[in-house]
Amino acid sequence: MKLSVESREELIRKLSAKVAEGALSLAEISRISGVHESQTSRIIGGKFKTLSASVMQICRTLGVDPDADPVAMRLNGALYRLWDGSPEDADRIVRVLDGLANLRLK
Repeated sequence: MKLSVESREELIRKLSAKVAEGALSLAEISRISGVHESQTSRIIGGKFKTLSASVMQICRTLGVDPDADPVAMRLNGALYRLWDGSPEDADRIVRVLDGLANLRLK
């Protein structure tokens, strides 16, 4: 989900503040969130534009509320409950959702 400039800047501030508290190292955040350490570093450094699954996992790990649209957050939560975490399952879910989108367009 694309973030507004203001929402993105606020989220970067919140993530930076949590990391500055020093409770968890980047390696620990990466391990707990399941996000690769290099990607964790980029996200913590503010190098993201969308509220991706990786950004959400890091937010959850750090206890940061991304202040996203509640409807989008509800959809995101439903997707996470469906997904088993594998790339193959992600591909299946995307195919199903694309199929639904195609039905709605007809």
